[in-house]
Amino acid sequence: MKVAEQRVFHLLLLAAQRLRTVADQASLAEAGITAAQAAVLMVIGGAPGIRQCDIATTLRQRESAITAMVRRLLAAGLVGRFRHETDGRTWSLALTSKGEMAIEAMSNPLKHINEKLSEAIGDDDIDAVVKALRVIGEFTLQENAAVTGARASAKPL
Repeated sequence: MKVAEQRVFHLLLLAAQRLRTVADQASLAEAGITAAQAAVLMVIGGAPGIRQCDIATTLRQRESAITAMVRRLLAAGLVGRFRHETDGRTWSLALTSKGEMAIEAMSNPLKHINEKLSEAIGDDDIDAVVKALRVIGEFTLQENAAVTGARASAKPL
């Protein structure tokens, strides 16, 4: 069957939307945060002192979206901010103890989702699916750079 007949793009969109819903439900139930909020917290937890613009680059999001997200995380007491060491005009971010607990609470739901995905896909095919998703990530990064004229400098998936 030809790729066009398989509607790859449509199927990827559906799968991504359904996965996001499952992840949000699990995240909210276990940690009281959405999957998107968990992603931002994980980036901050992995790089204490990170700036908002660097979070946006890492997650391939617009800075305005990250700014709004960080405001919500600050209001919830999950993140703290302090002046950047070398650039007093910008803020650096770090997790609070509440933010660290939220990430810890997320580990079981994420592990469960990954296990279920691996189970559903099967041992014989999981490596090929992961490889295909990385290829798609790189392809979309290059396409975005070509369309916007931006550099394709984000980290690979």
